[in-house]
Amino acid sequence: MAVPRLTAKELDQRFKRGTKTAIVALRNLDHMLPGQKGWKGKFADRMLPARARGNNNYVQPKDRIKLWNIVPGDVVRYRTGVKLAKEGSAELWKGQATVKQIDRTRNLAWLANVDNPGDNPATSEKRIVPRQMGEDGQVVWSNNTFQINRPVHISNLQLVLPQEMDLPAGCGITMDELKEGRVATRISGTGAKWNKKLHQFTWKRFATVKAKDGTNVKLQVPWPPNKNAPRIILQDLTTASDAVKSESWIPWYPTNPIHISRHTWRTSPQSEAMLRAQKAIRETQPRILRKPGYAPYLPIRQGPPPVAQAPTPAEAVTLRQAAQRKWASEHPDMSEGRSFASSDYHSVAPLDGPVANGAQWRWIPDKTPFQAGERNENGIRIGIAGKDEIDAWPIELLMERELSPPRSLAKRMKQFNISKLTKQAELKKQQDIMNKNLEALRNIEL
Repeated sequence: MAVPRLTAKELDQRFKRGTKTAIVALRNLDHMLPGQKGWKGKFADRMLPARARGNNNYVQPKDRIKLWNIVPGDVVRYRTGVKLAKEGSAELWKGQATVKQIDRTRNLAWLANVDNPGDNPATSEKRIVPRQMGEDGQVVWSNNTFQINRPVHISNLQLVLPQEMDLPAGCGITMDELKEGRVATRISGTGAKWNKKLHQFTWKRFATVKAKDGTNVKLQVPWPPNKNAPRIILQDLTTASDAVKSESWIPWYPTNPIHISRHTWRTSPQSEAMLRAQKAIRETQPRILRKPGYAPYLPIRQGPPPVAQAPTPAEAVTLRQAAQRKWASEHPDMSEGRSFASSDYHSVAPLDGPVANGAQWRWIPDKTPFQAGERNENGIRIGIAGKDEIDAWPIELLMERELSPPRSLAKRMKQFNISKLTKQAELKKQQDIMNKNLEALRNIEL
């Protein structure tokens, strides 16, 4: 897992967003990047007065933890806590709390005891101005301190196994022991892999727990649910996922002659002609030239070969007109039958948009006159189309890319499933051949 190289400006923008998070998922490795000099560095606050300096606790990238096995939502035990006895309840560790937030760049975690906020193991006092106004406008003196959560180092925390986790058979630990609270003596994890579907790094974590007989047991610990992840609330008006993934509109092609310019040209004939002329000049020149004048002994190599450029807007219009002219020459008898070209819709559409108060369609007859479908040599319609013919035009084909985008989720998922099934079929075929060869080797008599 290589850390991407970013510019100083990109590093500055990422570190200014802050590194304190309450999200369980690890979506990037930005916490392994070193900060820009002068920003969150070891001496970032040296120019500030003492009263304005904060607890920076800068950690070098080589000392940071790449993959955290303790995340927000885990129940941990603070190693410096004390054991308290409560009446009418089981023993409670003062250092036992839930991880609320973590800071991967400084190896810190913030704890919170939800059931007993007063027993939070990591708190500090913050002083405030003790005065406040009473109901009658008199100054009333109050406490000048209150408790706030302070961060603790990750090395001082021990993971408490979840009470709802599944235990394998014969592991040496019972569910009753798990409910009492078993603490992991060591945490390890597998190699992380990037999950394209979840868009995050995924790996498994294991906790080593000591059983009653003194043996060490290694158990897989599930991850806590990501409560901060966005959740989709299904309602009556929510569209089903099958309807979203399916193609609601499939392109169709009528039997009548139609012409819709869908082609996008990479190059233009003018650019290709200039390219041929430049290549001809390039072939006549030697590959290594001599510089005239100063230092004629230094060779000059030819530059990269020329490349044809994309057409300009004017050239693209000319290419579309040429394509429509070619289509008209291939269908000469279109006077009596119905035909459609993209220019036909433009000829009857409003000239001005609704902003200019001109969204008025041009005059259209109820029925198409006789032989009104005749076209000139450029493919432009000469006659006027009636409402009966306009209603039958395949106007939705003009919005084919919007109605059925080539890179839509439905098409990408369909292509992914096809490639997945193809790979599975190939693997199965290879496995069958291997099994057949092994069976033949077993049947050979030595």
